[in-house]
Amino acid sequence: MKKFKLAICQIRSVTNKIENLETAWSMLQKAKTHGAQVCVLGEMFACPYKTSTFMENSESVQEMKSVSNFEELRSSKNPIVDFLQFASKKLDIFLVGGSYPQLEDGKLYNTCLIFENGSLLARHDKVHLFDIDIPNKFKFKESEVLSPGNNITFLKTKYGNFGFGICYDIRFPLYSMALRQKGAEVLFFPSIFGMVTGPIYFHNVGIARALDTQCYVVLGSASKENESFAHSCLIDPHGKIVETLGLDEGLILQDVDLEEVHSFRTNIPYTEGQIRPDLYKLEHK
Repeated sequence: MKKFKLAICQIRSVTNKIENLETAWSMLQKAKTHGAQVCVLGEMFACPYKTSTFMENSESVQEMKSVSNFEELRSSKNPIVDFLQFASKKLDIFLVGGSYPQLEDGKLYNTCLIFENGSLLARHDKVHLFDIDIPNKFKFKESEVLSPGNNITFLKTKYGNFGFGICYDIRFPLYSMALRQKGAEVLFFPSIFGMVTGPIYFHNVGIARALDTQCYVVLGSASKENESFAHSCLIDPHGKIVETLGLDEGLILQDVDLEEVHSFRTNIPYTEGQIRPDLYKLEHK
């Protein structure tokens, strides 16, 4: 069965986009020196997670250009997008590029790009927009500025079968189960939870989706400076937190062994062999 080295990079996001990319570049290089093959960045890793700043930090994947060194990014029109392509190629890694504000046809999306060795393999636009209003505590409405994506994003790779979502997508079990039905073994969710919802839900919802799907779940966040609960983590298919970070910048390096997925599914086949389609079923639109 397949095994790969995973890196989760939790970086400190500031208002200077290039400074954030410098931090990400340094951490990705460190991950590569430790043998990382699959690297993950956090949601909005290169800009503040504030709806008021999304437009000014927006970029277009349609205008992506190849650069030969990091210095060229300083004059790039789309430095985040160009950085992801550059880093994946320069380091020869599979890169789950966190997310950034994608501008397309006058609409903004919260978008994750997935690259391998410089090639763009997939794009996931956040499907479920985070609209919440807790009186006297917290109000945040992504739908005021963002448009929702319309795809269930799944990839078969040389490392395994991967499913992708962004943050609030993880809160909807049917989305993760749709990825499981497509064959996912690892679910990636670049995610920033705030200091109100994070302590209650962040790890718990990751554990729930791991148990629902019998998949590894990867949560990649930003550090506390981005108004984030942080605590990036890897959760195994049994719902065990393999490793988690705290509030500050950090790097997780762990082996992901897909034999754990398949042995668990064989021994307790509740995500496949014991489903009752005669009583209920999940339909993919």
